[in-house]
Amino acid sequence: IIVYDRAASQTAGRFKRFWLNLPTQAVVSGNQATMTTATGQQLFVTTLLPADAAVTSEPAEPVVGPWEAEPAEEEPMKFRLRVEAPGGPKDVRFLHVLQGAYAGASADPVALVRSSGGTAFAGGLVNETLALFPVNLDTPFNGLTYTAPAGTEMHLITGLTPNSSYDVVTQPVGNDVQVTISPGTAYQADSGGVLALKREELKTFTYYVAPTGNDSHSGTIDKPWRTIQHAAETLVAGETVLIRNGTYNEQVSTMRDGDATDGYIVFSAYPGETPIIDGTGVTTGNNGFWVEHSYIKLFGLEIRNWNDNGIWMWNADHIEISDCEVHDVWYGIGAVDGTHDFELNRVEMHHFTGYGFDASPRALSLARQWL
Repeated sequence: IIVYDRAASQTAGRFKRFWLNLPTQAVVSGNQATMTTATGQQLFVTTLLPADAAVTSEPAEPVVGPWEAEPAEEEPMKFRLRVEAPGGPKDVRFLHVLQGAYAGASADPVALVRSSGGTAFAGGLVNETLALFPVNLDTPFNGLTYTAPAGTEMHLITGLTPNSSYDVVTQPVGNDVQVTISPGTAYQADSGGVLALKREELKTFTYYVAPTGNDSHSGTIDKPWRTIQHAAETLVAGETVLIRNGTYNEQVSTMRDGDATDGYIVFSAYPGETPIIDGTGVTTGNNGFWVEHSYIKLFGLEIRNWNDNGIWMWNADHIEISDCEVHDVWYGIGAVDGTHDFELNRVEMHHFTGYGFDASPRALSLARQWL
C-alpha cells in the first residue's frame, strides 16, 4: 500500500504528523518501522517523505477522564507509530509504503520517484509498481516527465482528469526509462483519474528528429537528431522516431527489420505536426522513402517532389503506411519483388505522372491492402 498525504496549515509552527495504530510496538531503524505480531506476521512501514521525518513508536495515548481505561478492553491496537515533520512547516507531504509479510520475510526495496519536468508529481516504487501523485491538487496538469527503472511493470499516474486522454512517449536513459505524459489521444485515464501504463506499453523507446537538431546529439526531445536517415540507421525493433515539423531534403532508406516479438520500427510525425520529405535538390536518390525491410510503420508524413516513387517497398513485408500524403511524384507508392502483408490507411496520393499505386504481379498476388 502506498499512501500519499498532503498536510498544510495557514501558518508555520503547527505540527504535522502521520499516525498509524499498531497491535505491538514497532522497531524503528532509519526511515523504516517493523511491527511483528505475536504470531510472527510483520508490517513494514517505510517513510519516503518528508526526507528528514522523525519516526518513533510509542504506546497508545491514554485518555484521562472518568473511564481512564483507554485503550478500551479487548482493543487490539495498543501502540502507535508517529511520523513527524520537524519544525512544523506550513506545507509538507508525507509518503509511506506499507508492506505485510509472513514471519521471516524481508521487505521489498522501495524508492522515491519525483517528476523532473512539467507538473510536480511524487510517488513510490515497490515490487516493480510505481504510483505517482500530484504534489498540489489545485495545480492544472500541463504534462509530466519522470524517470523509472526500465523493469518497472506498472506505472500508475493518479490525480488526472477522469476519463481524459493522454499521449505517452519514452526514451532510454541508461538502465532507466524516461516517460513523458501530455494531453493527447493514445491512452485514457479511468473514471477515478488514474492512468495505468503497463511495461509492455512503454517498452517502445522514442527518439526525435528536428530541423534544428544535430546527428551527433542523443536523439532526445531536447537534443534531437537532424536527419531522418540517421534515425533509420539507429533504430532497432520496437523503437520509434517522432519527426518534428519542417522540410527534410533527403531520401530515407530503412536499414534493418523490426520483428513480431520486439515490435515495429516506427517513423512517425510528432503529434499534431506534419513533417515533409522533399526531393528538391536531392541527388542521392529518386525515391522519397525506400522501404526494403520488414515490420516498418510510417505515420503522418508528407512526401513530395520525387522523380520516381514517393514510397518504394521492395521485398518487404508487414508494412503499415497511415495518414500520409504523397504528391508531385512519378509514382505515388510502389510495391515490388515479393512485398506482401502491407496496409495503406488514409493515404492520399495526387499529382502523379504515372500511377498513384504501382505493384508488380508477384507482389500484388501476395498483398493485403486496406485503402
